[in-house]
Amino acid sequence: MLQTMLLRSMKQAIYDPENRGHFGLALQSYAHFTSPIRRYPDLSLHRAIKYLLAKEQGNKGNTTETGGYHYSMEEMLQLGQHCSMAERRADEATRDVSDWLKCDFMLDQVGNVFKGVIASVTGFGFFVPS
Repeated sequence: MLQTMLLRSMKQAIYDPENRGHFGLALQSYAHFTSPIRRYPDLSLHRAIKYLLAKEQGNKGNTTETGGYHYSMEEMLQLGQHCSMAERRADEATRDVSDWLKCDFMLDQVGNVFKGVIASVTGFGFFVPS
């Protein structure tokens, strides 16, 4: 319950080409990616790292025809904003479907009594973690 409350109080991460480090890990330089086939930001970061490593070794195999990286800084900024917004929409859609499925499940439970701990109270109801 405490973890959920802490996560809700923090700003959501955004994709940004500027290296801002990692506050929680106290690192000045930080990047992460999962499988590059799963999310486009991960693929973009994978390509950037591959480009930098190739450039360091004098290999131009992973560059554009002019020898540069595939995206300009402005394009990376726009791509980061777009991917951040798309991820928020996907998260919201997931929550909406989850809420709908919970309501559908509870239709057959009307009148039953359940035990739980109220985690927080809002103007529209309260939260009981599962």
